[in-house]
Amino acid sequence: MSKNSFSKSFLSDPIVVICVLSLILNVCGMWWGLPSKGGWAMDEIPPYKVWDGIDVRFSQGWHDKYPPLHYYLLSLTYAPVYVLSKLKLLDFYDLKVYGFMYFVNRFVSVLMGVGSVYLVYQCGREISSKSSALFAALSFALLPTTLYYSKIVNPDVPYVFWFCLSLWFYIKILKTHRLRDYLGFAIAATVSVCTKDQAYGLYVLTTLFLLFDLYRHQKQSRSYYSPISLILDRRIYLPMVTGLGLFVVFQNLLFNWSGFLKHLNYLTGTGSYNSGDLLSRPQHNIIEHFRLLDRTLSDLTFSLGIPILILVALGLSIAILKFQKIPKYKIHLFLLVPVASYYITFLSVIIYSRDRFLLPICAVLSLFAGEACYRLLQLPKKRKLIKTIICLIFTYSFFYGSSVNTLMIQDSRYAAEHWMNESFPLNTSVMGIGTTRFLPRSEVLKFGEMPILKDVEQVLNEQPEYIVTTSLFNENLFLHETPKKHLFVRLNREQLDYKKVFQYQSQPLWNLLHIEPFVAIADLRYATGNFNKINPEVTIFRRSPPRASP
Repeated sequence: MSKNSFSKSFLSDPIVVICVLSLILNVCGMWWGLPSKGGWAMDEIPPYKVWDGIDVRFSQGWHDKYPPLHYYLLSLTYAPVYVLSKLKLLDFYDLKVYGFMYFVNRFVSVLMGVGSVYLVYQCGREISSKSSALFAALSFALLPTTLYYSKIVNPDVPYVFWFCLSLWFYIKILKTHRLRDYLGFAIAATVSVCTKDQAYGLYVLTTLFLLFDLYRHQKQSRSYYSPISLILDRRIYLPMVTGLGLFVVFQNLLFNWSGFLKHLNYLTGTGSYNSGDLLSRPQHNIIEHFRLLDRTLSDLTFSLGIPILILVALGLSIAILKFQKIPKYKIHLFLLVPVASYYITFLSVIIYSRDRFLLPICAVLSLFAGEACYRLLQLPKKRKLIKTIICLIFTYSFFYGSSVNTLMIQDSRYAAEHWMNESFPLNTSVMGIGTTRFLPRSEVLKFGEMPILKDVEQVLNEQPEYIVTTSLFNENLFLHETPKKHLFVRLNREQLDYKKVFQYQSQPLWNLLHIEPFVAIADLRYATGNFNKINPEVTIFRRSPPRASP
């Protein structure tokens, strides 16, 4: 085959087209909140945290809210900058250098998002037709949660990438029970857990199910196969030893045991709303579990969108009704084992959910959506109508998911920054209310830093010319009276000699997402996700000139 013909066939392959589309959608908006020291996204891994880890070789008690493996991966991109910094040829904390590394780290998530889409396709190919796999990959690529978390530096998309790889091995195990697939599954599962701890929930019951299925498989061909034979089977002990060994290495237990313990203390304490007491928590009652189920279904509906959710329900129904006649649907149903394991051993333990927590579940359910599309296209009647409906579903899903992009690209804080730079003279006294992550970026404002106000007394003492706040931090964020709430109330009622001079929230080109407002709630376990932190309304107050004496 000539190079030209190979290039044409490669570029015309539908999965390549889907991956390129995924790449473009993931890249669009990945500069959101950059350049800056902290960005606008919540729960990111800023470059300084990776840098600090490199400085101590991820030892000496080093720890963070996430396991170390993704930090190792990110640190590989720092090698040239680290060397140049040690040679005093550049300053890592210079905004241009720091912002560039922030962008590079986000691009790692972009690529792993595309990789996850491709792995969903490969899983689909293992259990069904190419058409089914393509529709599954496209479904997952267009989800708003996939698009959002593929743009920022946190381990949600990376651990889902490794989970999808382990899911591919899981499917292959169910088909052939080969040693290499067990080893691949153990390695990918360990990497996933060492990328984000909550991934463990995907494997607790799944591992037990694989033990049962191997025992059943061997009993069919060897009547003398016993539970002892299962334990001594190298397909069991070799992957187990491999997984445990890699866990020790990836967690750096030999050289950073104290850091590992600190990380565990964080996970079972403030990192999970003190979920370490597990079943003894007062929240472990039937009402709270119903609330969890309701919240999970709500997040799942938001993540998938109604059309894809309908396809998932149809695909699940087909698998349930047809698995006795069509053997491949047994494997489809076995894909629900990791989903059940995750819900039972993770979500039901911490008793709360987030849209990002459901990313691995969405990856699995996308396979059912793909199968539904494939089966619909096999119907002999009304094929044109069915094709039209499927086309409309994915057109809607494109605009639904890419609403994330339009919200990020047209975030109102960009307009506020432009207005301030155009309107404020140099050396203007400007202060903000909230956290720097919620406010316009000080780094791009010509008048420099924007200190944070804490209470009314500070306003009266320092009397800044302008006060900047957003809808992410206002009086609706407080359930009880606090100094900051009192500050907001008096500002909005113009009781502090400040008047509104700027109030703006951009209207993106399109936005099909129904996003709950960012308001105060009594129990943080039921806080909304991160989508309502995009494109907040910005309000700027100006101090009234002193009144002339009579």
